[in-house]
Amino acid sequence: MPNVHDKYGKAVVKEALESIGQTNQGQTLVRYGQAKAFIDAATNNVAIEIESRTPKQVRDALLDLIHHAAPKKLLILIPAYGGNLMNLLSMCSYILGCHVALRDFRIVPVTSNGYDPRLEEDVRLVMEALKELTTS
Repeated sequence: MPNVHDKYGKAVVKEALESIGQTNQGQTLVRYGQAKAFIDAATNNVAIEIESRTPKQVRDALLDLIHHAAPKKLLILIPAYGGNLMNLLSMCSYILGCHVALRDFRIVPVTSNGYDPRLEEDVRLVMEALKELTTS
């Protein structure tokens, strides 16, 4: 059973994509040789990962995001278990910046989580990041 934060994040992404006339293309496969993993969504050359867990789990999600074939990357951080947000943002920016051009990634800390949804506000934040990535 998906956790409440994951379900919320996926709802935010779905609405943000629909707001800009896109859909999740379902190209979520990430290959590691013969092994495989999956990210949360992908569309218009943008790989999307949603994470609400600890910094260590966020770093794991970044690995999948970096290795996804889409050239642009969007990381959505849901405030739930991440600890110090500024530290997490700095860490994520550094890691992504080592592997992806600055113009080709965005990190969006949304304002809420599955227990206290603010869907309209969070959809707007994700939609803005997707617009920037898909038009650059």
